[in-house]
Amino acid sequence: MKKLWIAALIIAGGFGLFLSHQFSRPLNISEPQFLIVERGEGLARLTTRLSSAGWLPLPSLLFRAYGRTTASKGHIKVGEFMVNPGMTSVDLLALLRSGEVIQRTVTFPEGWTTAQWLTHLSNTPFLRVSKHDRHGISDLKFTDGHFYPDTYSYTRADSAEDILQRARRKMDQVLAAAWLERSDSAEVTSIDEALVLASIIEKETGFGPDRSIIASVFNNRLAQGMKLQSDPTVIYGLVEYSGDLRRSHLRVDHPYNTYVHSGLPAGPICNPGLASIHAALQPPASPYFYFVAQGDGRSYFSTSLDEHNDAVTRFQKAGRVEKYRSAPTPESN
Repeated sequence: MKKLWIAALIIAGGFGLFLSHQFSRPLNISEPQFLIVERGEGLARLTTRLSSAGWLPLPSLLFRAYGRTTASKGHIKVGEFMVNPGMTSVDLLALLRSGEVIQRTVTFPEGWTTAQWLTHLSNTPFLRVSKHDRHGISDLKFTDGHFYPDTYSYTRADSAEDILQRARRKMDQVLAAAWLERSDSAEVTSIDEALVLASIIEKETGFGPDRSIIASVFNNRLAQGMKLQSDPTVIYGLVEYSGDLRRSHLRVDHPYNTYVHSGLPAGPICNPGLASIHAALQPPASPYFYFVAQGDGRSYFSTSLDEHNDAVTRFQKAGRVEKYRSAPTPESN
């Protein structure tokens, strides 16, 4: 009986050494490899795939058995992982359970429309874009303003919809916080109106120091019941636009034409950034009612129509009027 126990211990010890050796062997890879775990992929299917690729240095049955017996350490996560040479089967399972998936980023600048966002997302590497997302691009022109421009991280398992949902939640949070800090002099009466005005400010200038003064111009016009007369709003509502804004365009009657309709347009014309949101809600006091682009990125501001007309003529003659930024001489209101 004693001999049987000794034999059993020897066999058990030998098997233990065998297992220890098997699980201490490095994976059969000589350089870093990407491993993608798909949704719904379990241990059995993953083991078959790793074995077929020749990565496993031990029998697939052992790898699978180890995974089953150590299931209490966590489930295998979905996503893309970087597997490095020298890692063992134990290391690989620990990595797949850690959730340390590869993170990438996608950036959306201030002033883009939602259609531009979706086009960018559809061209972003390793990001799932559903047929619904692709087909919805043309339908989303008039649903702008609700996505916050920023840099967003994503993994191989994420979709365009995931990023849009995060951007929408962030815009809601930013707007809510900015609304609480609004100035008493701001003419906008709701968060929705603030978003519309911020989108116009965003499209009117890319020069930071002018943003708040442009906000004051629009705020002054709203206070006086004057039309905003903003070129970007006209352009946004045109069905076809070649890039050359003409006087005839200013007479086209659509809900975004602020030369035809008083007050704010029907909705936002882009997805504005934080600076434009703050400008819309905290416009400084100023005497200005007009502005025109100087051609160097800055704007020239005027208090009267005559002064503005002179400025438009001056910059036009100099050949420095920046496209899309300088309104044709507005009619008196």
